[in-house]
Amino acid sequence: MHRAYQPITPAGNKLLQQKWDDKYYNEHRDLVRTAKPMVDTRAPRTYVHMHMKLRKLQLEEERLATIERDNRILLEKMSHIMRTKGRVDNRNEYEHHSLNREKRQRELMRITKENQEILKRIMKREPEYDHAKWQREWEKNEQFMDNIARYPKGWYDEWKGEEEKRRRAKPPRSGQSPGRTGRTSQISGRTSQVSGRLSQYSGRSSRISGRSSAMSCQSSVSQAPRKGPSRQQKSRETSRQSTRRSSEQTPRKKSRTKSERKESTQSEDRKEDADQSKDAKQTDEPEKPKEEEGAAGGEEEPKKEVEEEEE
Repeated sequence: MHRAYQPITPAGNKLLQQKWDDKYYNEHRDLVRTAKPMVDTRAPRTYVHMHMKLRKLQLEEERLATIERDNRILLEKMSHIMRTKGRVDNRNEYEHHSLNREKRQRELMRITKENQEILKRIMKREPEYDHAKWQREWEKNEQFMDNIARYPKGWYDEWKGEEEKRRRAKPPRSGQSPGRTGRTSQISGRTSQVSGRLSQYSGRSSRISGRSSAMSCQSSVSQAPRKGPSRQQKSRETSRQSTRRSSEQTPRKKSRTKSERKESTQSEDRKEDADQSKDAKQTDEPEKPKEEEGAAGGEEEPKKEVEEEEE
């Protein structure tokens, strides 16, 4: 009984109901299988004229045919020229004749005549303004401006010319060529200047060290009562002051080279070192007792006077 067909709706005969249900189901499946879609998803149709350009092929064949024909004609001509001497027609005996030459000449003559008449009328016309009067008035105004001006007319140009003459007449400095030298000469001159300055600084440092050693020696000497400044020192100071005054009064030379300045500084430093060494020697000598000085005073004073006169 369990294998028997069980219809959904109540039926009098189950076998017939089963046949009818199977028939309806098969018809439904056939309809589903043969149903057409609402949207056409098939590929579009392909047309021959879209892929194969017949007109283009025809035009290309025609072009090739014309080229082939021209080449054949040219080849025939060349072969004819090679077989025979050929014919060259390069003569042209035609002379160019202008059809409106006379008319253009007449028009040109008319225009030139009109221009000459206009020029004559312009030249005969008297001017409305007197330029000579304007020139006289301008000269008068220039005279008034010169009278009330602070500086005379053309003073700046004259001053500029004088400055240019002075600059050209000024002699070139020593160590510099009058013309333009190469870059190498400038570099070599600068290096020599730097080396000279370094040697000068080293000499000054050595002098300063010598002075400091002399000062240390003076401090190490016993603290003994010292005399006042000697006559020699006074005379040296007075001579130095006089030379300084004379140097201040006399104008310095502008064209003084670097080598002369260097030599003058070195000579002044040497003089100062010599004076300091002499002063140090005098301070190092111990003072004699007053009795010996009194005994030998009569003999030493004339000697000092003689030495001062010799100096």
